[in-house]
Amino acid sequence: DPADITKAYEKAVDAVGQDMASNSLWGDYITFLKAQKTVNQYENSQRMNQLRRAYHRCLQVPMHSVERFWGEYDSWEKGLDPNNSVYAEGVVREMEIKHKAARACFKDRKRIRDAIQGVYLPTPFRGDQKDKQTLNAWLELVEHDKSNPQKLPADDLRKRVLLSINQMLAALPLYPDTWFEAAQWHGELGDRSGEIKMLQRGLEMVPSSLLLHFALAEKFELKGDIADAKKVFEQLCEQQPSPLAFIHYMRFARRAESVGASR
Repeated sequence: DPADITKAYEKAVDAVGQDMASNSLWGDYITFLKAQKTVNQYENSQRMNQLRRAYHRCLQVPMHSVERFWGEYDSWEKGLDPNNSVYAEGVVREMEIKHKAARACFKDRKRIRDAIQGVYLPTPFRGDQKDKQTLNAWLELVEHDKSNPQKLPADDLRKRVLLSINQMLAALPLYPDTWFEAAQWHGELGDRSGEIKMLQRGLEMVPSSLLLHFALAEKFELKGDIADAKKVFEQLCEQQPSPLAFIHYMRFARRAESVGASR
């Protein structure tokens, strides 16, 4: 069923259509839309709108071979209705500004991605120079996307940043800083539930992380979930006992309960 296939393509481009290597996916989707048969003017109009929307979305993605799509789109848009060339020229000019911004952004993203070391099997963060460079490169990519150099609408920006964060987590799942960064981003969006879930997922992957324990306890405390915050500290002190862990636990107890509870 073409409608089901279209939905599948839409789901795919929503998920990974902002990736630098998504050009083949966009190419397949556009080819599929062009090949759809229509039986009346209404269906043809709907197909044209779908195709234009797909072109407009892909032309704003800083990806490989995006220039090829521009050439295709320019010819397609201007060839739709020879009697309405003025309108077509206006649409193309408006889209060209956004497309040029994507091409400029691609250069920056490619520079950052080229600096990222390939990770084939997840390893814990060892703190050596290579690990630091890889971590910093991923964090730089996320920060670059968050800065929104293309001035994308909020929903498109969210999808792009989310993809970069998920790719970072997939590459470096045993680095506490990646989970902390992901949680911070959810917090910046006002997604407190997502912020806490990211910290919890991070602790499942890196249960020895003091950073993630302290951050999760703090989020619970700020929400007023004192019992949950206390549970985080108790688990930390039981599983990873250290002077620093107990000091933070005592300070929490003093704030949340009473001076007596901290002794």
